[in-house]
Amino acid sequence: CGRLGKVENCQVGEFLAYASPKGTALVDAELYLPKAWAKNAARRAAAGVPRKVRFQKNWQLALTEIKRCRAVLPHAWILADDSYGKVIVFRDTLHKWGEQYLLDVPCDRLVMRHDGQKMRVDRLAASLAPSDFQRVRTRDGKKGPIEVEAHREVVTPIRHVPRQGPMRPEVLLVLRHADGTLSFHFSNAERVTTATLAKAAAMRHFVEEVLETAKGDAGMAQYEMRSWTGWHHHITLTMLATWFLVHEGHARKRGLQRSPSPCSVGPQVAFSSPPR
Repeated sequence: CGRLGKVENCQVGEFLAYASPKGTALVDAELYLPKAWAKNAARRAAAGVPRKVRFQKNWQLALTEIKRCRAVLPHAWILADDSYGKVIVFRDTLHKWGEQYLLDVPCDRLVMRHDGQKMRVDRLAASLAPSDFQRVRTRDGKKGPIEVEAHREVVTPIRHVPRQGPMRPEVLLVLRHADGTLSFHFSNAERVTTATLAKAAAMRHFVEEVLETAKGDAGMAQYEMRSWTGWHHHITLTMLATWFLVHEGHARKRGLQRSPSPCSVGPQVAFSSPPR
């Protein structure tokens, strides 16, 4: 259970969000069915799990949702945390589909640099000089502009077994945040600038925000049902409610910006940046 940070009885949802400068909304969801549940006919019958549903790992559910939505939602990037980015098949599938991705990866990923040297990405970052980083303003925060130090280079992630497929070059993006922490990302966008990559990575913040909105304002986590249909009904309604809140908030900000009243001068400045 990610919310509790430990193994515990819970229901895990796999969500797909759509983020843009005009707002962020949840657009698809799947209930994760553990392998023990998927193989238990009695439990499935009691919860009303459809016969066609089979066990799928989180990243497989994510691919299912992306496949459903990719043709109807114009987009530039696929973003995800390191539980997805570390899965080679996940990255390869997105690459095969022609999707431009930027995925977080753990600090222990092993890569080969252009000179043939192999090392972990965290050790690679430690070997970089200050001049190897570029300062990038990624977005506007509540207390002012948010900046990161970014480094990109083309590397070849190491694959340890033949069944993982042939190795291919990917872009490694290293970000040093204001608190000194580092984050690591793999991308297949070799012709994209460092600044563009860093700004794309910052969009993950808005996804976390909309999930908090769904839980705090739309009751996403407040339910007691134990049926497959009940869960999907509740989640669908809370996703719609969250979209409504985002839409109304954006409309309200536009209305404040259009107001001719002198009192609206302050809000015009406050809402000049993309809504968060």
